[in-house]
Amino acid sequence: MKVAVVIPTRNEAQTIAAVVAAADAGLMAQGGDGLIVNADSDSDDGTGQAFLATPTRTPKRLLAIDGTPGKGRNLLAAWRLCLDEGVDAVVMLDGDMRTVQPWWIPAFLRPIAARGVDFVSPLYRRSPYRGVSARSVSRAFHYAWFGVDVQHPLSGNAAIALPLLRRLAARDWTAAELGYGAETAIVATILGESRPWAKAQLDICADAERFGYRQRIAHDVLTATVQVARRTPPRLGPAGPVETAPMTFVGPTAPETAWLEARIADACDKSAACRQDYARWAGARFAEIEAAIEARRLDASAWFHLFSHALLEARERDPGRPATEYATALAPLFSLRVLTIWQECEGRSAEAIDAAAAAEVGVMRAALAAAAA
Repeated sequence: MKVAVVIPTRNEAQTIAAVVAAADAGLMAQGGDGLIVNADSDSDDGTGQAFLATPTRTPKRLLAIDGTPGKGRNLLAAWRLCLDEGVDAVVMLDGDMRTVQPWWIPAFLRPIAARGVDFVSPLYRRSPYRGVSARSVSRAFHYAWFGVDVQHPLSGNAAIALPLLRRLAARDWTAAELGYGAETAIVATILGESRPWAKAQLDICADAERFGYRQRIAHDVLTATVQVARRTPPRLGPAGPVETAPMTFVGPTAPETAWLEARIADACDKSAACRQDYARWAGARFAEIEAAIEARRLDASAWFHLFSHALLEARERDPGRPATEYATALAPLFSLRVLTIWQECEGRSAEAIDAAAAAEVGVMRAALAAAAA
């Protein structure tokens, strides 16, 4: 099996060498028939040069991606190169990873070789401050919409087999999916088309402590989620089990919250256009949303109630409104939900945080069923 490791980057010069070294060692343990591809979005810190300068036994290819920077755009270019190179499977590794190990490569590839699955998603522990977009948007949405729980749906560390690689390289991609909505597009394709997938048990996932892209990530993920909701009808009824593998480690202190507070301020302005959306989506629970904004604390039930109604409106009643407008309207309340989760994580054990996150998956599905009814 010919394998490529794809590393999408933008300004990851401080971490790229360690990721490349781990990828090289992992590929050599697989037999050495591989390729390492760095798809870089116009880095100005020497990421590409650091990639090329890292000694490896595995051949390397640097792809310099012109145009608007975007993770999905990087991945798409790399996937097409891999198809041209006759690759059978791709392992994707985030370029800012600090804990990637060589054994991750065979761990990702084992289910593809043994069971013929199209996709392998990781199970690992992350900081409670790093997975909030997955917890409050993507994981909850995918379970609500498809009845399948993917614990880490926004992980940049995953594996793709050739059939899915061909499908992803050939499909149309929206601007949000070419940005940070790429993983949403991948997981929705798998679940929407009922493709076989598996999980790989890893250990710790820790990356560079950079939060500069968080606002754009949230907007792209919300936009891509609305787009998925429009393309695919929800599968209501019985759902599968919720994943309970440990997913949190406690250690880092909470990051700065100025970017969250700036977005929450939009929700506090009663004349803002998003407040009309909230009133419509919340319905009889609008007073509860108002009180949450005032108290700067939004619980899961209220957030998922409003989120579900927004998705169904986008799908059924206002399909002409741009998905980006829905994302912009949802962003202040999503930011409030993130701030609430961060506050709740302080002083709690990893087990308690995991239990709360797992419980929310069912809350979102129940909210969607109630909204649909």
